[in-house]
Amino acid sequence: MKIGIVIPTFNSGNTLFRCLKSVEILKKNLSNSISIFPIVINDGSRDSSYKIAKYFLEKKVLFKIIQNKKNLGISNSRNIGIEKLLKTNFIFFLDSDDQIHLDFFRKIKKQKKEIDFNKIYVGSFIHKHNKSKDKISIFPKNISLNENDIKNYQLNYLIKPNRNRLISYCWGKLYPTNIIKKFKFVRFNKNLDIAEDLDFNSKIFNKSKGVNYINNNSYVYQTSYDKLENDTKEKIHYSLGKMTDINRYLKLILNLNSLQNFKIPNSYLKLDKLKNHCKVVIFIIHFIKSLYYLRSINDFIYLKNIIKNIFKKRKFQKIICDYDVEIADGNKLISFFLKKFNSTFFVLSCLLIYKIKYK
Repeated sequence: MKIGIVIPTFNSGNTLFRCLKSVEILKKNLSNSISIFPIVINDGSRDSSYKIAKYFLEKKVLFKIIQNKKNLGISNSRNIGIEKLLKTNFIFFLDSDDQIHLDFFRKIKKQKKEIDFNKIYVGSFIHKHNKSKDKISIFPKNISLNENDIKNYQLNYLIKPNRNRLISYCWGKLYPTNIIKKFKFVRFNKNLDIAEDLDFNSKIFNKSKGVNYINNNSYVYQTSYDKLENDTKEKIHYSLGKMTDINRYLKLILNLNSLQNFKIPNSYLKLDKLKNHCKVVIFIIHFIKSLYYLRSINDFIYLKNIIKNIFKKRKFQKIICDYDVEIADGNKLISFFLKKFNSTFFVLSCLLIYKIKYK
C-alpha cells in the first residue's frame, strides 16, 4: 500500500520541525508494510521552512520538496501535491502546524488486506488548544457508511454543521487516489482559502464507495492562539489569516457554492432554506473565532463595521433570515441580535461565547 502525504507550508518554521518529526516517527513505525511518500509544498515562505524541510529530505523522511516561487495559497498548494502523488493508493493532508498520530495507521496496517481502495478512511483526532488536550471522536465506535448513510450525514451537516463535522475538514483522512484521479473536478477550489476543505469533501464524498470510520487517532490538531507568524506588521493566525481578511472570509462563507454539491435524501423539501441556514451557522462560528484579534476598542469598531456592512446587503439579509436557531441548537442571544441586524450587540454576544469557549 502506498500513502502520499501533502504538507503545504507558508512561513511555518516554528512548527514545521515538530510536524515533520511526527512523519518521521510514522515512517519508522510502518516500516516496509506501508510505503509513505510525504511531500512538502513550500508556498513562497520567507522564513526557515525550506531549511527545515531540506533537513528531513536529506534524512530521507520526505519524498520531495516543491518550491512555489510565490505564495499561491493553501488550495493551489494542495492541488500541486495531489498531482505529484497520483500513483499512490491514498492521499493524506497534513497542515504544517499539526502532527500525524500513529494509532490510526497501526490499525490500517493490521487491516491492510481488507482495505478498499475506493473508500475514504477517517480517524478520530486529538485537539490541542492552549493547555487543553481532548480526543475528538466523530462517532462513538468504528462504523462504515454506505452511499445512503453519506446522504443522511450531509443532511445532518446542513442542520448542525458544528455538530456533524466529518465533512468540514480534510486533514486526518485517507482519500482514495482512484477517485481523485478519475474525477478531475475533485480538487481544491483555487479561489477559496476558507471552507476549501468543505468544498473538496462535498465533491469526493459523493464519488467514493463509502466511508470507514476508525475510532483511533490519526491526527493532532493544534489551535493554540499564541502561535503567530511575524512576517508582516500584522499578526497572522494559522486558521484565520490576517485581521484584514475577515471581511472577505465572512462574505465567502455567505456565498458557499460548495453546498450545491451536497446530495441528500430526495424527500427533503426545504433544501434552499437549509443551505442558507448552514451558511449562517458557519458564518457565526468563524466570526466568533475571529474575535481572537480583538485587543482594543479600535479592533471592536473594525469588526463591528464589517458586520454592519454585511447586514446592510439585502442578499445577506435573506440568507440570515433563513437561520433557525432551534434546529441548529444555537445560542439564542446571538440569534436574536442577528435577526434584528444589530451589529453592536451581535458582536458583544459573540464575544461572550468566545470568552467562554476559547479563553
